[in-house]
Amino acid sequence: MQKRPHEMSVTPSPLNPYKCRTLFVSDLHMGSYRFDADLFTRFLASYDPDTIYLVGDIIDGWKLRKRWHWPLSYVRSTSYLLSLAQQGKNIFYIMGNHDDRLRLLPPVINKRLKDKYGFQLLNKRVHTTEDGRKLLVIHGDQFDWKILHGRLSKWSDNIFDFITTRMLSTVSPRVRVKGKYTKFSLSKAIRKSGTHALYLLKNFEKAVLKRIEKDKVNGLICGHTHVPVQKELAEDKLYINTGSWMADTPTALIEHEDGRFELIFCNPQAYMQNANNQSIADIPFSSENMEKAKRLEEWVKHLWDKKFKIAPLAA
Repeated sequence: MQKRPHEMSVTPSPLNPYKCRTLFVSDLHMGSYRFDADLFTRFLASYDPDTIYLVGDIIDGWKLRKRWHWPLSYVRSTSYLLSLAQQGKNIFYIMGNHDDRLRLLPPVINKRLKDKYGFQLLNKRVHTTEDGRKLLVIHGDQFDWKILHGRLSKWSDNIFDFITTRMLSTVSPRVRVKGKYTKFSLSKAIRKSGTHALYLLKNFEKAVLKRIEKDKVNGLICGHTHVPVQKELAEDKLYINTGSWMADTPTALIEHEDGRFELIFCNPQAYMQNANNQSIADIPFSSENMEKAKRLEEWVKHLWDKKFKIAPLAA
């Protein structure tokens, strides 16, 4: 049965954060004018998880390569995440197709990110819930080739698995649009394709189920499609999509302390106007973490420069 996101009965606030075991968010697309970073920061401050998963496309390198957009609100969001890491929260950054250049980083830089900033860069991770279930966490772009190419033979399917999983999905499928080849965006295809969107989503879910069975896990959590959903694809085969922060209906997933999952809708009006909420100015941002966040901004800028080269990561 499919569950759609809903607002919590009482909107949490930084003054009264909701304690949960795990928080999952995806598809912030930092670099896009559509992402409300201050709303996201306030949302983060309203929850108290032990672990945070950033499930891909947190940075939108496709947009940043065309023009740079990184306002102060992004620095504040990054600074707040750094403060959570300092508090001992586990932060796993699952890389996606829009932040694909992170997948090219050598292990030495990944280690520095973890040691100095508290972020662990991963392509996938198996998350174990409080009640013992195991769910694979990936971004979801790994399924794009299969959706575009429809039914595949077992031989070609294994080739695509090798490309998208073992080769880290650094190459996105390309499609012909108005006579030009461009990177395939599943979320955009779903948004623009009307009834064909149902076909795309159905194929996506078929690929998800196959991956769940292949990895012998109880379910899969991803983003990528920008369509939030929580449903059983088969018995003991749970599929959850965290949605996105690119629309008027930003969504996230929480794991309650007893292991239950719940998709939630972050109502901008409730979070920004709730009398119990602090303003952004009242949320503490240490000068140390603001400086670290600015250094990360410069590093991201170098990483997605048109003259791409792997930039050294500052301490």
